[in-house]
Amino acid sequence: MKIDVCNALGRYSEKKRDSERWRVVLTLFFWIVAIIAIHPQPGMAGERYRGLRVADQEGRYYIDDTQHVAFVMEDDAVTDLRIHMDGVNKDVSFSTCAPLQADGSNFTRWFAVECRKMTAYDQGQFSYDYFLAGAYAGISPVITPAYSMYQQIKAVSDQIGREVPARTFVIYANKKPVYEFFCYADTATPQITQADTPPLAVISEGSPKMRKEDKLQVDHSMPMNLSYLIDSRQFYSNQIMLVYGFRPENDKAGSAATVWGKKTSDQDWLLERESAAVWVTGVDGPQHHEEIILRTRMEEKDGTVMLRGYQVIQVGPVQGPGVTLKTGEYLYYDLPGSRSNSCPIDLIGDAVEAVFYDAHSGVILEAVQPGTAKLKVFTHWWQDPQPKFLREYEIVIH
Repeated sequence: MKIDVCNALGRYSEKKRDSERWRVVLTLFFWIVAIIAIHPQPGMAGERYRGLRVADQEGRYYIDDTQHVAFVMEDDAVTDLRIHMDGVNKDVSFSTCAPLQADGSNFTRWFAVECRKMTAYDQGQFSYDYFLAGAYAGISPVITPAYSMYQQIKAVSDQIGREVPARTFVIYANKKPVYEFFCYADTATPQITQADTPPLAVISEGSPKMRKEDKLQVDHSMPMNLSYLIDSRQFYSNQIMLVYGFRPENDKAGSAATVWGKKTSDQDWLLERESAAVWVTGVDGPQHHEEIILRTRMEEKDGTVMLRGYQVIQVGPVQGPGVTLKTGEYLYYDLPGSRSNSCPIDLIGDAVEAVFYDAHSGVILEAVQPGTAKLKVFTHWWQDPQPKFLREYEIVIH
């Protein structure tokens, strides 16, 4: 009898322990579900899209997979927008995206969301080609056969051998579409990689050296055409930039050029290029008729436009003999870079110093002491392991 009681008590204890285990397991399960409900996991809220650029070459469309966009949409809210494209020196985004209200225009028929205020994806400084000034973008609604542009998009999709995209992402500049991306739901959320070019690579010494900062600060590294700058002055007022031009004889503009601003002192001079001419103050003028680049700030006061100059910079020839400078003068060399192709440089000798360098647009050299220097230019496709030699320039300083 005692044995049966002990066995019964043992079985009771085992059942109680099993019950306690299940109670603990169920409690933990409940809390895990509650935590997940309160804190959604990354990627669960919203739909992620990734798109490749669809380019048009004389009526024939093709995919350019070196340029792409990625973003997340939840209803009409856009997050984590990242664009990798030609025309800028790093990945960019738009800081403001908002749903559109139908107003009868094509833009509001084609797109559900508008994005404005282009900015660097890493929130740092960036430079871009002048035609992208004021760029904005449209994101289409989910594309179905009822979408107004469905037939056109389907025809392009058939030509490039792809399915009809879930959405399109189109970048506009000067009210014209310049980049279009076909976007598909991205369940894998692949990471967009980017090959960053060091500010200054000195090839000849084996390992690259870095320039932490440029002595000449520039807000826009791509030299601009003077007439474009005037037409788009609302975007560039009080910013430091590089501008092409020349000084006309006796500071008299040609008949085809409209003169902006006015002469305020005997030291002021006229910068002209094509259909525009602007008065420059603050820096000594160059010789007449030689093309130069002016590092300048555009100022506008009481409806009058003027350029405040900081440095007059000679333009180095792409081909031809070496260049001769005097100590203290500046020299600009154009670098044939692009979004996917950078131009590392190798500066040999102590007669000149690189005071501004953008691997995608150009380099400014300052003559610092008498002697001879050489500038070697390389080209580096971002997927290649090593840069390739492109050309060499010789600079003599007196």
